Amino acid sequence: MSGTAERPAGELTSYLRMLAGGAQPTQFFDLRYAAAGEALMRQRFVSVLQVGQLARRIRELTSDFDVYVGVALRDRAYGAKTAISGSRLLYIECDDPRARERVADFAHTPAMVVASGSPGHLHIYWQLRERASSAQVENA
Repeated sequence: MSGTAERPAGELTSYLRMLAGGAQPTQFFDLRYAAAGEALMRQRFVSVLQVGQLARRIRELTSDFDVYVGVALRDRAYGAKTAISGSRLLYIECDDPRARERVADFAHTPAMVVASGSPGHLHIYWQLRERASSAQVENA
């Protein structure tokens, strides 16, 4: 998710809570941010137990940085995908301008649809009943 200062605080907190749903207390959010045009992406790992603090930090950063939160939670404070063992979410980043109408016609209603900043671009999330392995999530 790319954070923006215009989003209400409650929406951001709801989004982060959805990402943390079903998490183990030892898992982490992957927070990344960079100034516009800057090549260096800074990275922090934040405990899933600190949703409120993470939301405040994201709101602080959005005035000066492009902010991103990884959808898949990390099992340890490490940036490579080997730190992800699975997820309770399926996620699609859709850059097709027809995405919203196509999602509306899809048989499985998403848990959340987020406008990603560019017109017609969406991030679409489905919550799973059970945790799926990283391989299952990628294949889906």
